[in-house]
Amino acid sequence: MTKKDSTRRSIWYNAYYLLEQALISGIISGGSQFGIAYAMYFHPKHDITLWAFPHTMSGDCALSLFIQVGVTWYMEELTIGWDALNGDTPILPFPVSLPSRIKHKVIWWYFEIDRGIVADEVEPQNNTFKGYMRRQFIRYPHKNWFFNLCEWAIRKTIRGVILGALMWAWEWPITMGIMAGIGTPKGAYDYKFYGYFPEVMKLIYGFVLGFASTPAAILAVMLRDQWYRLYVGMDNKGDDESEPIGKDRGLDLMVKEENPSSTTPNTDDSFSL
Repeated sequence: MTKKDSTRRSIWYNAYYLLEQALISGIISGGSQFGIAYAMYFHPKHDITLWAFPHTMSGDCALSLFIQVGVTWYMEELTIGWDALNGDTPILPFPVSLPSRIKHKVIWWYFEIDRGIVADEVEPQNNTFKGYMRRQFIRYPHKNWFFNLCEWAIRKTIRGVILGALMWAWEWPITMGIMAGIGTPKGAYDYKFYGYFPEVMKLIYGFVLGFASTPAAILAVMLRDQWYRLYVGMDNKGDDESEPIGKDRGLDLMVKEENPSSTTPNTDDSFSL
């Protein structure tokens, strides 16, 4: 193990990296939420309320949560994946074992373990940014780029929505409770807000959401890539796992899905994005 790898495996380095990314994301998302809320609520034509339309804070918070988590998932897939390819991300400091593909199908599906991206140590020229983007987006090489882009977006959106649902389950109810406690009662069940309260609440809401969702997305990418390294390094041990073919199993599988007779990994950069 090199000195760099030893540092990357450090608990302190992992904590520092995740905290740094969480703070940056929290600041950006909090500021964005404040700006959007300012544009929406600074000169309202109707009361800004917790539940009632048209200015409903509950609906605003729910919708913005799923949009923000989805965008976060897209961004971390691309940026952290590229950093991981270049060895610039932490390595999880605890032992990681590959889950059984038969017993843990949901884990394999959600993390896309067999679709990880690692550096090509045999042909380093395949580790260019263009090559990385091709490996990220092109799952079906014989389809056009638009089809592959849509397929990628749908896959990542589904995973982002699932993470968003987990975030929504705890942050949204807590936020609604706080806002109900601070707001001015309106009618039997609603509350209204004045001044900069909506903007400040959205700022805090966005910061907490960015602070929590970004490390979760980063850990998902890091864990998938470490599992993928185990996956491509495995021997054929029976029905549970299959023997990896070539130096990059993910690229090889892309070709085999379109052309079952092919056994040569598709590792060049010839596909035009």
